[in-house]
Amino acid sequence: MNADWIQLETPDSPSPRANTAITYDEVLRNVVLFGGFSASHGGHSDTWKFDGANWTEVHPIQRPTERATNNLRWCPCREQLVVVTGVKFSPTGGHHPITGQRVWSEHNLGDTWIFDGENWQELHPSTSPSPREEACMTYDSMNGQVVLFGGRGDSEYLGDTWVLVLDE
Repeated sequence: MNADWIQLETPDSPSPRANTAITYDEVLRNVVLFGGFSASHGGHSDTWKFDGANWTEVHPIQRPTERATNNLRWCPCREQLVVVTGVKFSPTGGHHPITGQRVWSEHNLGDTWIFDGENWQELHPSTSPSPREEACMTYDSMNGQVVLFGGRGDSEYLGDTWVLVLDE
């Protein structure tokens, strides 16, 4: 099997960053990107759609705070995207002695949001996973639920499993 990556040149795109949340939205038929982190900016809270050739920034009325996270998944049961947890970065006022780049403090987040293609809405479940970063999340189509596993809390690695129950 042969395979090649092709770099696309797009007129507009998200700024350079790492640890973004990205997934495919089956209703919009677009890839959706949210957030991320860059050493010069810190956390991002922007939302972008990619149609296979071009990026377009979405300007929702409400959106999650800036964060680095990889927990964005398509939820067919609600035909919406779900983002959970992440890490918020705040400048410490200091700079790295060798690179000169800003130094950032980290604060783990534990909130849950859904995206309908145009706007974000924060959910306020009565029970939620503890704040964490680097968790793994997927959609379980057999059981119709979003599954979150593990991650890193403020002082330890976590091995807990959570399922998101979305009522109509």
